[in-house]
Amino acid sequence: MNEKCYTEKTPPEKRRRIVAGGNLKSGKKGFYETHIFQLCGERMAFNETYADALGFPIVEVFNLAPTNWRTEPDYKFKNQTSAIDETGVFDQFGMFLELAKSRGVLGEPKKTFTVFEGVTEYGANPANNMKNLTYDEFTRRRLDAAFAGSVDVMPVV
Repeated sequence: MNEKCYTEKTPPEKRRRIVAGGNLKSGKKGFYETHIFQLCGERMAFNETYADALGFPIVEVFNLAPTNWRTEPDYKFKNQTSAIDETGVFDQFGMFLELAKSRGVLGEPKKTFTVFEGVTEYGANPANNMKNLTYDEFTRRRLDAAFAGSVDVMPVV
């Protein structure tokens, strides 16, 4: 996304693009500390799981929330990066993770995805082209396909 709200008067060489994560909130009352913890966890999870494979981490994180959608769309948009990095939220989140690990509530998702791969010839058993993928395998394939511009794995619904 653009780092700032640029106008047509801003020279292109002064514009900067950043990699950011965002979280859409449905309430109109503003942002809370829990929203900052959520962004902290989402950024950490993305960076630990996908940053190396994609070649970039998420650094900046934002909350977006509607304020008035009845007459004309309007919203609040807030950069929460400094709230994570400068207030100790990151360290507190780390303590929550350790507590969750000690209680056994964290781990890799158990869900598997049944996918079809390749081509099934007429009269052949389509089950020969079915494969069960772990959550991690499925997600990495989807990301690879998205960045290659195609989807090579279709989930069975």
